[in-house]
Amino acid sequence: MSSSEEIRRIYTDPRLPGPRKRDRIFAYLYALEEHGVPVAVEALIAADERYLAGYLAQYLELTPGYAEQKSRAAEALREHEELVRSAARLVPWLPEKTLHGLIDDYLAAGDPDAPVASVIYNIGTFRPELLRPVADQIHDDDIQLGLLSGAPDHEAQQLLDQWEVTKDPHHLVQLAFMRTPFASQALLGVRDEFDGSPEWQTLLELSGALPDSSLPAGHSPAYMGFVAEHGRSPHQVALPMSGEVPVCHLCETPAGHLLTLSAKDLPYELTADPTFYWYTCGCEDIGSTTVRTEPGRTTVYYGPQGLADPDFSFAGGARSLVLELHPNQVGVTTRGLTGQPPHQVGGLPQWVRPEIHPRCPECSGVMRFLAFMNSAQMPFGRQLKLGGIVYCFWCDDCHVSSTKVQS
Repeated sequence: MSSSEEIRRIYTDPRLPGPRKRDRIFAYLYALEEHGVPVAVEALIAADERYLAGYLAQYLELTPGYAEQKSRAAEALREHEELVRSAARLVPWLPEKTLHGLIDDYLAAGDPDAPVASVIYNIGTFRPELLRPVADQIHDDDIQLGLLSGAPDHEAQQLLDQWEVTKDPHHLVQLAFMRTPFASQALLGVRDEFDGSPEWQTLLELSGALPDSSLPAGHSPAYMGFVAEHGRSPHQVALPMSGEVPVCHLCETPAGHLLTLSAKDLPYELTADPTFYWYTCGCEDIGSTTVRTEPGRTTVYYGPQGLADPDFSFAGGARSLVLELHPNQVGVTTRGLTGQPPHQVGGLPQWVRPEIHPRCPECSGVMRFLAFMNSAQMPFGRQLKLGGIVYCFWCDDCHVSSTKVQS
């Protein structure tokens, strides 16, 4: 039986619900040479059912690289009015020629709800500069939100002028989402009108600056992150743990290891390997944890600590995080969605709801954003279950990590 026939057999198995079909297809592909990417591409090009195309495109979305093959698949999907929506998952790897063709398709359709609109949303997320010249022809608020990223200074000045007249905070929110030096300076200029309130601090951090430091709110460059087998990358995910970790103050379940980044393999001049934890129990009142990790010693702030569960892993075993440069280095401004990969290292947070950065309990400084991990599907055929998007902040001076979740 050929690979295409096996994928078809799994997809048409009436005993399997949709999510199980997807997981089986993922697990089958991952076991093949090159983790099945060439097979997935050819199957996607030949697909004629929406859900099968969606499964295959999602699998490719979870796999770094293979830009040329993904572009071939996207060009084939353009020929199918309904299937083209699956090309949205491939946007980060598509060349400008293909992206411009998809933009032309959307404008020619004349329907803001056409299937290709999903692709345009992701172009606005990853490559907003390509949509900005036709912004006046796009009548979708979610896509327009993405276009704020890196907007020119004259648009920022218009928002600042509108704020001065109306005092409507919505104008400052839009200004912050531009995430440019001009926007940050403009927000610094209105600080006195907010008397240093948390609302002003949130706006400033959204723009990429910190209220008490000359350092940026995040790290550059930004990377997309892809969960892969253990050892493929020096950045580690979901390690089985021993020793002390944070413990839920409600049910006393120990937290699990989420992510350890290798400082020497990142261009951020970090002095230690940041390690982040998250809770495994799902108790609703648990929203954050803050930890200092030193050789042979773990200090948990604002909550109890105890022994780790050595048999637990969020990913069913030790994994790694492969990094690939993010197409949007200014900062994504569309709303974060639980279950929507990729993960991210560096850059600025893609918030579900904009929120203030935590402060380090050691030095009281505002902590810089370093990463987020999403409750997303993995290419192995199972989900990384975190209860939402877990945002990771790091104080390099004190070697303190802080994580908080939104869903």
